[in-house]
Amino acid sequence: MSIDMSQFYQVFFEEAAEHLTNMESLLLELDIDDPDAEQLNAIFRAAHSIKGSSGTFGFTDLAEVTHILENLLDRIRKGELHLRGEMIDAFLDAGDVLKVLLDAHRGGEPADPAETAAICQRLQQLTADSAAA
Repeated sequence: MSIDMSQFYQVFFEEAAEHLTNMESLLLELDIDDPDAEQLNAIFRAAHSIKGSSGTFGFTDLAEVTHILENLLDRIRKGELHLRGEMIDAFLDAGDVLKVLLDAHRGGEPADPAETAAICQRLQQLTADSAAA
């Protein structure tokens, strides 16, 4: 017996949108020079939740972006990388891309794969630049 996962899409879309809204609020409140560990953890959990659910539903583009975002956030919260303003900007831009992808999966306008690739590359570059420093 196979379960029709599409019946759960609406719940996923609503929860993912809530996570993105929460993540954006937390990012805008975050003190770059002295980030609060609880805020970092909450941002990480939001990305982690979106990633896991996206993968479950087969939304690989959402899962890919959030996977890279989650990895970078994890390294920051563990103290392996130092948070910088350009990271916050990239995280907020990633949130915008995720909103577009979410809307596309809801049946809205198709998302531009080039924007998805660009944000993934930008997040990966931030990880590489930070590790090299």
